[in-house]
Amino acid sequence: MGLIGVLWRLSVLVAFLAAILLLPAFRPHRQKLADLFSTCPLHWFGGKELENSDGNVLIKTGSHRLFTKEELSTYDGTDESKAIYVAIYGRVFDVTSGKHYYAPGGGYHFFSGRDGTRAFTTGQFNEQGLVDDVTEIEWRRMLELQTWMEFYEKTYIFVGKVIGNFYDADGNPTEALLNAEAATKDALARKQVSDEERKIFPPCNSHWSEATGARVWCSTKSGGIERDWEGLPRLFFDPTFKDPRCVCVRSSGSPSVSFIPDTGMGDLGHPNLRVYDDCDPLSNSCKVKPSH
Repeated sequence: MGLIGVLWRLSVLVAFLAAILLLPAFRPHRQKLADLFSTCPLHWFGGKELENSDGNVLIKTGSHRLFTKEELSTYDGTDESKAIYVAIYGRVFDVTSGKHYYAPGGGYHFFSGRDGTRAFTTGQFNEQGLVDDVTEIEWRRMLELQTWMEFYEKTYIFVGKVIGNFYDADGNPTEALLNAEAATKDALARKQVSDEERKIFPPCNSHWSEATGARVWCSTKSGGIERDWEGLPRLFFDPTFKDPRCVCVRSSGSPSVSFIPDTGMGDLGHPNLRVYDDCDPLSNSCKVKPSH
């Protein structure tokens, strides 16, 4: 069969498909097909979306469609002939496969048809909270947002970007996205330090009952961290936390960090530690008075 014959057969096939789509029974599917061919993510054709060369965790490359906020709002599930889209960090995902969550009446419907990035970590699911502003978010919450981003990239199909806080009219990252990227990298670095700190100062065991009140104590396994020492319970004042927390502190040997004087009492000399009120400093269990 020559080239002309192939082209003729293709034209007949296209005309046949077009005629079928004009039938009333296929009307609900027309918009979905239009969306399908207007987005065409790169990975559908054997490629994939790649991280930038500097290892960015939020800013990705690849084919995309650009949405205005008004266009995106029409994909909130109220029109059953359309797909359902959710945006996070300006990246739009087709969540139609999870429509029991994202369609009207679903538990996550408030995320549909918009970029409500901030609410993924604050839990404020109203018009004031469902916004794309992530400034002044505490670093641990930035890690939560990163986890949500990874979930959507793994679970749903990327279909485009929304013009707004994170992407400009040409689909390029804005300063807000670059700042969020930097804040996420900083949060990942802090988490690594925090994880190492938890090994030095594992959380205490704790128990409360109406009859006996609250008690904290240390053992060779607490806070999910196993070790060959029990330690003594202390209040640890971490400047990145609002309130002090109970940690178990090694009480023998050399200190874990160089700025603690080596008195042979482990890490008890750390300046951020405090003994519980009315508790024997050498006891591995303390009753905790209720705070007022």
